[in-house]
Amino acid sequence: MWCAAATGIQVGAAIVATRAVVDDIDPVPLTFLRYLVGACVLAPFVSRAGTWRFTARDLPPIAALGLVQFGLLIVLLTVGLKTVPAAPGALVFATSPLFALALGIGLGRERWSAGKAAGIGLALAGLAIVLGPSVARLSGSALGYLAIAGAAGCAAIASVWSRPYVRRYGTLPVSAVAMAVTVAVLAVPALGGGVFNDLAGFSARDVAAVLFLGIGSGIGYVMWLYALKSIAASAVTSYLMLGPVTALLLGALFLDEPLSVWAAVGTVVLAGGLWLTTRPSDAVSGGEVRIR
Repeated sequence: MWCAAATGIQVGAAIVATRAVVDDIDPVPLTFLRYLVGACVLAPFVSRAGTWRFTARDLPPIAALGLVQFGLLIVLLTVGLKTVPAAPGALVFATSPLFALALGIGLGRERWSAGKAAGIGLALAGLAIVLGPSVARLSGSALGYLAIAGAAGCAAIASVWSRPYVRRYGTLPVSAVAMAVTVAVLAVPALGGGVFNDLAGFSARDVAAVLFLGIGSGIGYVMWLYALKSIAASAVTSYLMLGPVTALLLGALFLDEPLSVWAAVGTVVLAGGLWLTTRPSDAVSGGEVRIR
């Protein structure tokens, strides 16, 4: 759960960083550079890990997992954030636990639980309270919101999809293969568009944002998969709701944005919702590892 929480915080910081440079860098080059840096972060650990043995039938779905998790999700989120402010965009993206719960139940990998569903709903309510006026305005294009909702769906699909492979092969092997495939595929349009020529025009802020996003993505994805080894996907994705709270706090810390009493109240409600989604009585049976 600590790894899931840390990943949620990392996602919030990444949303702020993406929003800061999304007008300067197109979505595909930004995604390519982000995961190129992430792959470089994982490379030293991969070189020490020895030989990995994957069955031939598992490699294609793991590769497709990477394209959904690192490619389609990030491109959709980046496209959405070009027209949707960070706060309401983060709230839409935080609906991914609902997608994950529905998908997990449909595939028989999660058991329906009124407490878990109530916990997700309570956490979303707390998040809406935290974001307050930013959500009430809901500025931005309908297409932007639709793109972010698609990214939330991708997060749910990747979370449910990746769990059996993580438990079979471990976090680092799955992370390395999924990220390497994504970088290779995104290299074609990014290099064709002259991404490395564009680097000369990057400001110091652009470079810092890309490095921050890449390093955070490499470390964050390993933590994310580690959490999925023992916690149901809907519970893990619930921690994405920490992202908007993180963005709000970072805005207050670095941008002198005010914090209201509603932010404190909403955070308490959000924490209660997260507790409901991850309490032991809602652990999954039928071969799934229980929360202890």
